[in-house]
Amino acid sequence: MPSTTLDMKHRFASVTKAAEYADCSRDTLYRLVADGSLTRYQLGTVLRIDLVELDTILRGADA
Repeated sequence: MPSTTLDMKHRFASVTKAAEYADCSRDTLYRLVADGSLTRYQLGTVLRIDLVELDTILRGADA
């Protein structure tokens, strides 16, 4: 029987949705990707940001 546990290792969103989620600009997310602080996931022309990873970065900024 398959496991019904939800795997929350990754939650992906577009850059626009991730920026809304984090209450920041898209440019801020692109800077974080450019400096290596945030991983980008790309399939063809579709770019996604992992919201779990973004949460970790945001929690570190608050500490």
